[in-house]
Amino acid sequence: MGEQQHQAHAVRVLIAGNSVKGCAEHKTPSLPNTYKANTGDSVILDATKLLDDFLVQLASSIDVDIMPGEFDPSNHMMPQQPLHYCMFPQASMYQTLHGVPNPYECEIGERRILGTSGQPIDDIARYCKLTDPIDILQHTLEWAHLAPTCPDTLSCYPYYQEDPFIISECPDIYFAGNQPEFQSKLYEGPEGQRVRLICIPAFSKAHSCVVVNLNNLDCYPVCFSTSDSMDPGPDK
Repeated sequence: MGEQQHQAHAVRVLIAGNSVKGCAEHKTPSLPNTYKANTGDSVILDATKLLDDFLVQLASSIDVDIMPGEFDPSNHMMPQQPLHYCMFPQASMYQTLHGVPNPYECEIGERRILGTSGQPIDDIARYCKLTDPIDILQHTLEWAHLAPTCPDTLSCYPYYQEDPFIISECPDIYFAGNQPEFQSKLYEGPEGQRVRLICIPAFSKAHSCVVVNLNNLDCYPVCFSTSDSMDPGPDK
């Protein structure tokens, strides 16, 4: 009952990418057959319909921001454009559904929130000695750059006059989606900044979401799996 009361005070749901597809498609070599339906397209179509059914339930009662991810049907290069509303014919009827880009920045309850669907964190881990996602997230905050490996190893649109990934203003909440597990820490900067760093686990693997208290920046995971139990954490 206590957890239901906490959830009743939720003001917004943010889906941090890979909501249509959670991983890359593994293709096996085969001869082309023009008479055979493309099973990959049908799988994406079915997944999109299921997502639309899910979103319409959320959007009917709360504001929902949905970001594109690495494997979603969106442009591959960073920054990614919002998923098109035509993909969600039911949920898009509600003004509470917001298609947003990746990276994404917004302000909720006087808290500045900034983050990505996780590609920059994953890319850094591939090419340097840093392996802990929460440490990489902290380093990108200290470097004041969302995607320091763009465009060398992470593809992005060419920008000549300004870099869209520079962090010009320190956020209150800084997140990365689709990470191996939930991690969080409260970062305190040299000038007194307090930033809640959050690695959001991939829902397709962890079956959990992260709840953030906008008043004190406390956060904790909520698991939807019946096989695992997680500490609900501090009161919201």
